[in-house]
Amino acid sequence: MLIQADNELAIEGSRAYGTPTYPATFDPPCDAYGTRPNGVGYFHAKSTDAAAIYVDVVTRPDKRRCHAHYPLELFKNVTNQPIFGNGTTCDKQIRLFNTSLSASPYEPRAVQAKVSTNMPPLSQDGLGNVFGWQVDTAFIEFNALDCQSLKGYSGP
Repeated sequence: MLIQADNELAIEGSRAYGTPTYPATFDPPCDAYGTRPNGVGYFHAKSTDAAAIYVDVVTRPDKRRCHAHYPLELFKNVTNQPIFGNGTTCDKQIRLFNTSLSASPYEPRAVQAKVSTNMPPLSQDGLGNVFGWQVDTAFIEFNALDCQSLKGYSGP
């Protein structure tokens, strides 16, 4: 996980769950993604430590409708599952898809993307022609839960 380098609390909080976490810089700063005048989206992150981990994402609207194979409901379900990093301490983060962050004119947008990264387990070749959703969501987070308490969890 790449987290803003000056946010030590978030970095250590993520590491507490057993998640490999790298302090990083982002472009655009303080935004999940940028949009160029031609409508192409972009995101760049690079770790500030010796690991030299990076992620580059370029998105375009999915005009071929390939996203229909992966409907937004699937992503709502997948992103609302507890995070089991180390198997003892867990994080339950509930993403809200019904706030002003994801309402018109900011509704979810189906995208096709190319992802370049050297973050394990991916190689520098990254992923091309991936499909998904570009959406901003608010969330509620429940930290440092006993993983056993989430046994049988079926969503928010």
